[in-house]
Amino acid sequence: MTIVGIVGDVKDTPASDGAEPAYWWPPLQAPFLIRDMSIVVQAKSDPRALANDLLAAVRELDPNLALAHVRPMDDIAGESYSASRFALFLVGLFALLALTLAAIGTYGVVSYAINRRSHEFGVRMALGAEPRDVLAMVLGEGMKLAAAGALVGVLSGLALGRLLANLLYGVGAADALTIGAACLVVLAASALACYIPARRATRDDPMNTLRAG
Repeated sequence: MTIVGIVGDVKDTPASDGAEPAYWWPPLQAPFLIRDMSIVVQAKSDPRALANDLLAAVRELDPNLALAHVRPMDDIAGESYSASRFALFLVGLFALLALTLAAIGTYGVVSYAINRRSHEFGVRMALGAEPRDVLAMVLGEGMKLAAAGALVGVLSGLALGRLLANLLYGVGAADALTIGAACLVVLAASALACYIPARRATRDDPMNTLRAG
């Protein structure tokens, strides 16, 4: 075979990592029968409006040629990424469920701890402590535990991030911005889970709390 030209790097499929070695030849000189081929047309307007014109042009060249599956390149690229998008949806769903369960668990633990310390809070407020002081104390204790949990999560994520490296695109397993955003989301959810029972505890009458204790 005679080489007639060399082209630049081309990605054959949108899902491929990069250009791969390949060679092309005219259909009439191919060593095997080519049963189908693809035609790519660049459009300056809506590509869907060119379907009829493309059919007419092919029919004019050869009425025996059949033209089917006329689709925009965006649809073809979208189909190639459908599996990755579904995996991303599942990972996001599981992450949301994990965050929800963590917030519910934090709320339950903090609420139980506050109920056991209601007598202590009543004594503090009877001696002059302001509700905001009790609120700040409870939030501070809860956020310390949340920060410790976030730190353990970050270290575990960095250690296991290599296992998920193949599922990441455009971001590394140790991306500081992504890890920081995840920590902020976890801490915000923990703060909300701690604030609700702490706020309820500060609204109790100190005298009723002392009588109950």
